[in-house]
Amino acid sequence: MAERIVLVGPVPPPNGAIAVHVAALARALGAIGAAAAVVDPRSRVRLVDALGRAAAAGDCVHVHVSGGTARSYGLLAACLATTPSMITLHDARVPAFLDGLGGKARDTVAELLARATAVVAPSPEIADAVAALGVARPRVVSTLIAPALRPGWPPAHVAAAAGAPLFAAAVGTARDEALSFLVAGFARLATVYSGAVLAVFGPGGDVEVARRLDQRGLGDRVLALGELEPRAALGTIAACDALLQPGLDGGVREARALGRRVVASNAHRRPPGTNVYPTGDLEAFVAAVRAALARPAAPAVTEDGFAALCDIYARLGAKEIPACAASPDA
Repeated sequence: MAERIVLVGPVPPPNGAIAVHVAALARALGAIGAAAAVVDPRSRVRLVDALGRAAAAGDCVHVHVSGGTARSYGLLAACLATTPSMITLHDARVPAFLDGLGGKARDTVAELLARATAVVAPSPEIADAVAALGVARPRVVSTLIAPALRPGWPPAHVAAAAGAPLFAAAVGTARDEALSFLVAGFARLATVYSGAVLAVFGPGGDVEVARRLDQRGLGDRVLALGELEPRAALGTIAACDALLQPGLDGGVREARALGRRVVASNAHRRPPGTNVYPTGDLEAFVAAVRAALARPAAPAVTEDGFAALCDIYARLGAKEIPACAASPDA
């Protein structure tokens, strides 16, 4: 029986979506008494050493990768060559990436995934794309770790903006078209809501959003918060009137679990209660925001993935895992 769960994935900084998920999962596992360790694959020396130790001890290894880049599968190959591992493919770009592969490359990826002890996907679309390779369909498990969903205090200037329509957006590694849409969208909202404020945060992009809005004469209406530690980021989401997600970097599941309004593009599957608009449609975006603010937020929706992951760990022989089925408070 496995003594430990070894989570292979990025470690903050920066606080990207996968890094935040891995850190939250480690905290939740620790809270139920399960021995968990996190290994950052960016340190190849440490990774090789940790995987060798895990193989010798028979630990349960869980590798977290984007899955939407060739580099992801290089990391998976390295891990699987050392020790049996389960895998989560996180990126919404996985279906497009796999669909664009040639026959030989598809066979290589299929072979890698078939060797995993388990494969997890955060959406049915990713699971279907993997199944199309000819391997077993992954189990669909939300990336939200509900026991770790504990908001902290938002930055003081966010709290000071309460009373005006306060919008929040995570802009970690957003592509330029998403940043441009957010800028244009908020500029339109500023004409509808005279006191509206936009709080942008993440490991990149917030300064660019602030710069572009300043050029439009809206510099005093944007709060560029930079990279926030996870509890402060959750506190910012909890303080806002609506989270705006025009194809950016996440926060939708967390916002809905906190009972906040969310206005998001239809680029990906969204939790129930999300106000969805067609990607790139500015008029529809503004209409969706106005409709969202005109009524109370939909009831909170928690798509908790913790219990499901614990079930998989238990099936793979990890110790101290069955007790977590009740999803205790972390």
